[in-house]
Amino acid sequence: MKLVIKIGLIALLFASFIGVRALQNHLFYDPLIPFFKGDFKTNSLPEFRVGLYILSIAFRYILNAAIGLAIIYVAFKSINHIQFAAFIFASALIILLILLSYSIYWQQENHTLLIYARRILMHPILLFVLLPALYFQDQIQKKKSD
Repeated sequence: MKLVIKIGLIALLFASFIGVRALQNHLFYDPLIPFFKGDFKTNSLPEFRVGLYILSIAFRYILNAAIGLAIIYVAFKSINHIQFAAFIFASALIILLILLSYSIYWQQENHTLLIYARRILMHPILLFVLLPALYFQDQIQKKKSD
């Protein structure tokens, strides 16, 4: 694939993250956005539908992960990288949803765990960790083969 086309596709995929963010109020159920914009340190969580909220956060994470996997595929063209990244994304989803649920149900006063678990689930943070890691892995493999 030509470099210009590859960069264009990656830019388009990164722009889709912006689209997900821009449409978040229409696509996802998130009653905690206004809560975290206010004085959340002293207030307790508002009433909301926890099951629907967790499904909505999971859907957003899966959508971001799919875009991230597409970026990794375009950047590296490696099935091994896709499999590894998919495993990391799936593992993180399970762990973070457990932490999110725990923080909603049992940590009513301290919202720190909720804030960070929610932030990692909502934003493509793992992609920004995986891209350089996979790039450096490729560089190490190239040096070993030379």
